[in-house]
Amino acid sequence: MSWLERLKDHMAKMPPPAPKPELQPEPQKLVPRTISTTQLSEIAGIHLPSQMLKSLGIQPFAQTKTGFFWAVEDVPIILLKLSKYFSDKAKEELNKS
Repeated sequence: MSWLERLKDHMAKMPPPAPKPELQPEPQKLVPRTISTTQLSEIAGIHLPSQMLKSLGIQPFAQTKTGFFWAVEDVPIILLKLSKYFSDKAKEELNKS
């Protein structure tokens, strides 16, 4: 038996190689769109200090040297919290008189 025949015989007895896993693309991190405090103030129609928003439990998505940025998807919740805040303030003022 030649060396080639022995090699073929040996290779026939070997288990087949394991299939290589398919490379999955790495999932991209989704970064929400953001809105500045100034833009949020324009939507609300009133000047909104970022400290006021944070005092209502609204956390900014990011902070830079120039200001705070809020997730666009949070705008409806932010407006609802502001609405409740101003409603409560109005009730306090009405109860004073």
